[in-house]
Amino acid sequence: DAYHDILVKYREELTRPLQEAMQFMRSIESQLNSLSDGSVRVFSL
Repeated sequence: DAYHDILVKYREELTRPLQEAMQFMRSIESQLNSLSDGSVRVFSL
């Protein structure tokens, strides 16, 4: 059980920078859209 908890915590630590970067890019996308016609897409998902 302790091993599982360590793995979960490790995964959270590894994914946090990616999540922060995605949030930053969404913010940039939103700002660019407010300055343009709204057709800027940073992510094509």
